[in-house]
Amino acid sequence: MDFSELVKEKTNEELMIIFTDYHSYQPEMVAAVTEELQARNVDLTQLLAQRSELELEDEEQMAKGRKGNMLYLIFCFIASLLGGFAGVIGGYIYAYSKTRSKAGQKYYVYNKQTRQYGTLIFWIGISVFVLALFSWLKQY
Repeated sequence: MDFSELVKEKTNEELMIIFTDYHSYQPEMVAAVTEELQARNVDLTQLLAQRSELELEDEEQMAKGRKGNMLYLIFCFIASLLGGFAGVIGGYIYAYSKTRSKAGQKYYVYNKQTRQYGTLIFWIGISVFVLALFSWLKQY
C-alpha cells in the first residue's frame, strides 16, 4: 500500500510520533514517514535518539514485570486450597505467562514475587486435586 499521499497530509508532530513509535505501524507507513520527514528537512538524529530511549525504557519495564492483583491472587490461593481448577489456572497464569517486547524479546508478564506466589498457588492446586482424586478413587 502506498502511504505517501497520506503522510503528506500530516503535520511534522504527527509524523515524528509515528517515526518514534514505529512498532505500532506497518513498515511501509514508517518508510513513507521517514521519506516525508527527510523531504521536509527534519533532523532525524534527535528522533532516533528518542526512539532508542523509548525502546530502552520499554525493555526495562518489561524486564521488571508488573505486580499481580492481590485480590485475584488471594482468590486463586483459596480456590487452589479448595481443589478448584480456577486456582490451578490462575496460579499457572501468574507463574508462567510471558509476553514480547516491541523489539521481540520475551519477558515474564509478572514480577518475581508475583511469579513465586503463582508457582505456589499452582502446585498447591495440583496437589489438592491429586489428593482429592486419590480419595475419590479409594471409594471405589
